[in-house]
Amino acid sequence: MCIRDRSTGTKLIYYSLYKNISVFLAQVWFSIYSGYSAQTLYDDWVMTFYNVILTSLPVYLMGVFEKDLVEELLMKYPSAYRSLKKLKSVTLLQWLVYTVYHSLALFFLTYWMYDDFILSNGKLSGLRVFGNVVMSIGIILVSLKLAIETNTWNMLIHTGLWGSILFYFLLIAVQSYFESWFPSQAGIISVVLTEPLFYLVLVIVVVVCLLPDLTFKYLYRQYRPKKWRLIQEKDKFFGRVNLPSETLLSRMSSDYGTHKM
Repeated sequence: MCIRDRSTGTKLIYYSLYKNISVFLAQVWFSIYSGYSAQTLYDDWVMTFYNVILTSLPVYLMGVFEKDLVEELLMKYPSAYRSLKKLKSVTLLQWLVYTVYHSLALFFLTYWMYDDFILSNGKLSGLRVFGNVVMSIGIILVSLKLAIETNTWNMLIHTGLWGSILFYFLLIAVQSYFESWFPSQAGIISVVLTEPLFYLVLVIVVVVCLLPDLTFKYLYRQYRPKKWRLIQEKDKFFGRVNLPSETLLSRMSSDYGTHKM
């Protein structure tokens, strides 16, 4: 439990804030265009299930299985245990910046491309289609963000993560075909998924949102690696028998950053 608490405790806090704010902050941006009319962008049932079912299982499985360093390595390098355990204001601010940026890209890119868009059936897209497109892309976006942050992969994590996306579209499909129970969602699954524009917007939003994140992670790991990252890499490529002492590794970590810069 302590091993997992080191690597997942703070990460789950950051991610839980991210997945809620990034998707539902779009409602704030929408209110600007709706004259602050209190009109909802998303379907009520989808909003109800968002935290209860749609995004909860991957977070739970990550909390159970996520482990960036095995127990043997943490025993050999005790200082690595403390490196990710505490909440850091700089890291929290970084996550909040990404969150706001992702919400802006999610809403405005979708809005600009779907504004007055004529569907293949000859009708305007409208609020109902627009709201479902934003939520669909948002679900995929936060799931891919979690995939980027995940260090340990197994069948359960794969099932939970990609299965949550699948369950969301199954939920929309059920709403689409039970018109008497969900009249506002009647036929929405076919309207959204049969439009090529949906897939174009999905790719654009995901690339615009996650490419800066991936670039930052690469540059930071390449030029300013943390000690636990060096341990992780050396364990992967050289094995635990050949790992250096903690004193030597600390010196390598500081020299590495100076060298690269």
